[in-house]
Amino acid sequence: PCPAIAQDLSGELDVAVHAVQAATRLCLQVAGTMVVSPASEVPVGATVSAESAVPGKTVVKDDHTPVTALDFAIQGLIAATLEQKFPGDRFMGEEDAKDLRADAGLCEMALSLARREQLDMDQDLFLAAVDRGTQLSCEEPIGTRTWVLDPIDGTKGLVTGREYAIGLALVVDGEAIVSVMGNPSKHPDPCIMAAVKGQGLRFFDSLGPRDAPPRPHSTFDLDTWTPDEDPAGASPVPWLLSRPIARGSPLPFGPAAAPQELCCGAMVKYWAVAVGDAAGFIQFDNELNTWDHAAGVLCVQESGGCVRDAAGNPVRCFEDRTFHVDTSIICVSKESSPSVLSRLTDAVISEALLLKKMGTASSV
Repeated sequence: PCPAIAQDLSGELDVAVHAVQAATRLCLQVAGTMVVSPASEVPVGATVSAESAVPGKTVVKDDHTPVTALDFAIQGLIAATLEQKFPGDRFMGEEDAKDLRADAGLCEMALSLARREQLDMDQDLFLAAVDRGTQLSCEEPIGTRTWVLDPIDGTKGLVTGREYAIGLALVVDGEAIVSVMGNPSKHPDPCIMAAVKGQGLRFFDSLGPRDAPPRPHSTFDLDTWTPDEDPAGASPVPWLLSRPIARGSPLPFGPAAAPQELCCGAMVKYWAVAVGDAAGFIQFDNELNTWDHAAGVLCVQESGGCVRDAAGNPVRCFEDRTFHVDTSIICVSKESSPSVLSRLTDAVISEALLLKKMGTASSV
């Protein structure tokens, strides 16, 4: 885990956990009604077709990712709670209320969902709370606290009956110091994990604290294994990749050890690494959305795992809506031997060099 911080953040943790518990309860109640296509009919990846939109329930954004009434309900609920509890803090969320104002049916459904957890939620207050997500000012003084929310990371997972996650983090000076992730698909097992920097990982369900789930592997060790010894056999290392499989994949553990498919979003992959279901995870791309990663990074770190970029730098700089890393994010579980991190890193660097070489050749 990261070095502990001096200040007492038990109040912040308590508010964040209760907020994500409320969001998780909403998901457990209505997620089934948000499914618009069975997983078998939709390829893995974040995007959907524009025809997937369902009036009054879902819209497809300009980047071809879906957003549902449940996304808006969760953002409005949590933003309003944080403004009440910590009025001096900033707030960053993925969504705004533009689509709600343009679609009365969608607004009505989102507000009705929010009222399941806050009966007296006023429509104007609700819309203003949702809009707070994109009103972040980057001119605040250093040290200003910022709550970062992804109301549903992997919304495609929600609308196709796969996994998805809720992520909330408190960020100071670009670094997450409190983090809570909800993974409703894990219910009735512990479906919420929470961390304070330097204090380890703890677990909850939608109502209260839970014991940590058993870790399924004692070690992910490649020190005595090479793909040359058994080219047809899979490696002993389950690993994950975040980018469309159609774009291909590096094979750091041999040709028979392709990445496992886990849809949708980055946070469910951070979850898998944090609980030891997966040995590692590569997030390709060097410019990323803050809300997709802030909560997951701290949870993996506090589980005893490691998160860094291809140059070995820690992943932070969560001040703005996007942040940069060197080439990719690479994270590994606490059970992974150093060779797992090394192979994942080498695979990322090798692909980056190959792409650079191909780009140079094509410009000649």
